[in-house]
Parts: sequence; structure tokens; C-alpha cells
Amino acid sequence: MRKKRNSQLRADHSVNSTGDGKIPQEPLEPSMTSVGLASLVIGAAQRVKSGIELCGRHPFVTGLFALLSVIGLLLSIISYRLDRKEAISATAQVQRVEDKIDKISSSGGTPSLTLDHESGVINQYWKHLRYSFTRDEYVNPRIVQELTGWISDSAASVTQIDLVEANRSNRFYASPVIRRIKGHDWVFANPDSDGPFFAYRYVGSSPSGIHMLECMENTGGRSTFYTVILLTLTSDRSIDPRGNGTQMRERVMLKTLGSIVLGDRYDGEITYDGKALRIGADQSMMKHGQRLKEEIIPVK
Repeated sequence: MRKKRNSQLRADHSVNSTGDGKIPQEPLEPSMTSVGLASLVIGAAQRVKSGIELCGRHPFVTGLFALLSVIGLLLSIISYRLDRKEAISATAQVQRVEDKIDKISSSGGTPSLTLDHESGVINQYWKHLRYSFTRDEYVNPRIVQELTGWISDSAASVTQIDLVEANRSNRFYASPVIRRIKGHDWVFANPDSDGPFFAYRYVGSSPSGIHMLECMENTGGRSTFYTVILLTLTSDRSIDPRGNGTQMRERVMLKTLGSIVLGDRYDGEITYDGKALRIGADQSMMKHGQRLKEEIIPVK
């Protein structure tokens, strides 16, 4: 009986072991996740294939796609024409505004700056406005400074400002003070404060409504830069911010027509006789300015 049991154990051992004495490993089954993902991909591909075959077999579906393509093309054409129309309208509007604001003509080879009659209409009300370059309340020098632009820039980036709102705003707040320098009244912004300063003086106004100011600006240091800025008034309408979004209000805009750079520490006489702006030659000892001889610019 013991012999039979031992032989049975040896037989079992021979079946469950390998030649090297190691227990054989069960083969690994593929992951259920990868199998499921592969099935989804195959199923999706089959559905796409079926859809394509459906479109090929059924003329109605093919015609529907063709119709949708035609509709899309028509919408693109309509959108292009609308954009083009708006662009042409905006360009024409800008041109009309520029034509109304100023025009430069040539007379005897000398440039002449003037405003047309329609643009100059609002300037007849200048004396009735609350703000002025020659009497209380003065136009805030900070507004004029904003319109002259930065010295480091080739041109002013801000070309017009709402005069009435800006003159009483916090952004352009200043306490204008009049100082008499070399026989002229200069309007300073906070002149008693240390550091940079800006000031302007009134030179004159043309019959068409061009206002000329001589400006001086110190940005810190020894240099003081002088310019002549030419300004005019325009009007437009805008949404009243104090209303409910539907009310409109009239605005009086102070617009720059450009500046004439005089240079650092310019010392010359600038006058206007009703027909021409006369810029005298720089009389300073160091001749830092850019005007070494007199220049006459017709302004009508």
C-alpha cells in the first residue's frame, strides 16, 4: 500500500514540474481595457465606412451635401460684400471728416493752412464757451500737453479730446497759474511743484478758426523743449454716460492740426498777424533750437 502511494506521488510530481524543476506559468490573458478600446475603434471605423457608403449609394444624401455647400458659398459671398461695404463707408466717412477739418493748399509755392467754411462754423461760438486760452477759465494745460504728444514720438497719438468733460475731469486735474515771461502770459500746470512742468501761451487765431499756441515742456533736467501747436474745435454726438444708454449729447472736441517743433531752449519771437504765423530765428546763445532763420507760414 505504501509503495502504491509513493508511485502515485512521483507520477504527480512528473506531471506538475518541468525539466529544470520550475513550476510552469499560466499564459497571460489580454487586458479587458485594451480589448474594449480596440472594439470601440473598430466599431467607429465601421460606422464611418457605413456612412460614406450610404452617401455614395443614395443620391438624395449626395444632393443634400451639395446644396449645403452652395448655401455656404452664398453666405461667404454675402459676408464679404457686407464687410467690403462697411470698409468703403468707413473710409469715406474718415475722408469727409478730414476734408471738413482742414485743407492745405498751395499758393505761390508756399503752403497755406486754412479750414473750410463748414468746419469753421463751430469756432464762432468759441467766445461763448466756458473755457478759453486767454481768460478764466483757462483750458487746462494738461489737455494741451496730451495733444502735443511725447517728445520721443514722431507724431501725437491723441488727436482730439472732449474739451468740456476733460477740463473738469480728474485725469487732467491741475491748478493753472499765469506767469508773465518776456512780456507774454504763460499758463502753467502746477508750477509750484518740483520736477517737470508744462505751459502754453496764446499766439493768435485765424479767421477760419485755427488757434495757435506756443508750448514749453520740461521733462526733468536742463532741457526745455518748445513747440507751436495748431488747434481747432469740432463737434459731434455721443452716448450720454449719465443717461440710460439711449440719450445722446453734443460734444465740443479740441482737435490738433499738428505741431511745429522749435527745439531745446528756443529763444525767438512768435507772432500772428491775421494772415501768417511768423516764427523768428533762434536768438539763444547756444543755438539749441532748430530754427536758425525766420520762417513765415500762411494761416488763414
